[in-house]
Amino acid sequence: MANKKTSKPLTSNKITDRVQETKFPMPVADTSVNGGTTFSDRRNQQTDRRKPPFGRRSLGAEEELAATSIIPLLANASLEVILHELQLNQLALAIQNEELQNTYQSLKESRKRLLKQVEKVALELDQSKAESSEANTALKVILKMRETESLDAKNLLILELKQEVMPFLQRLNNSSRDPKHIRLLSTLEANLQRLISSYGYATSLSSAYKNLTPKEVLVASMVREGASTKAIAATLSLSPETISIHRKNIRKKLGLESKANNLRSYLVTIEK
Repeated sequence: MANKKTSKPLTSNKITDRVQETKFPMPVADTSVNGGTTFSDRRNQQTDRRKPPFGRRSLGAEEELAATSIIPLLANASLEVILHELQLNQLALAIQNEELQNTYQSLKESRKRLLKQVEKVALELDQSKAESSEANTALKVILKMRETESLDAKNLLILELKQEVMPFLQRLNNSSRDPKHIRLLSTLEANLQRLISSYGYATSLSSAYKNLTPKEVLVASMVREGASTKAIAATLSLSPETISIHRKNIRKKLGLESKANNLRSYLVTIEK
């Protein structure tokens, strides 16, 4: 037959040891709202004491180690971003510097071209100035020669008139007894003298005569020599009324509207 295990009776000492080994939770007095007391488990209270405050969670050793290892990584990432931005700025500065260099070279080349153009224009101006100076010198020589020729021609004309014309006029004037002929010869001689003195030059009198008719020129010439209206009428075989009309027209064409202006004085003045 099989051996059966028989339980040994517990002694008092063993019972005491067994009770001590078994740990019963001790009741904890807790004051309720109504002033009564309740009992909760001390183990639960101890567990509650180990819990962190509401909204907070205690970090474990692994989490703290992970957190401390992330900080250098973040710092390295920030440094890399800053270095990248610096590199981009350096690249932008390099591009700007290159553009400035290109602009400077373009301006330098433009300045060289402008200087060449200025030198070319200055050279052309100097050449033009030299040519103009030569042309002015040539014109002065031509004008001087023309003046000399005009003076020589004038002197030659005066000499010829004095030798070939004036003596005959004087003889006619001295031999004539007719006042009409004498006035005509005197007027002719005076006109010749005026033409000789003003030869080669335009005078105010010749300009004034341009607006007059041939008959009015004859009347004005005789008025300038001091002939009266009646003497002019007798010399030109016209009536005094006709001569008066001619004088009136002459005054109007010469701008002598006022009667205070003497026609003969005006003609003598513009002759000079």
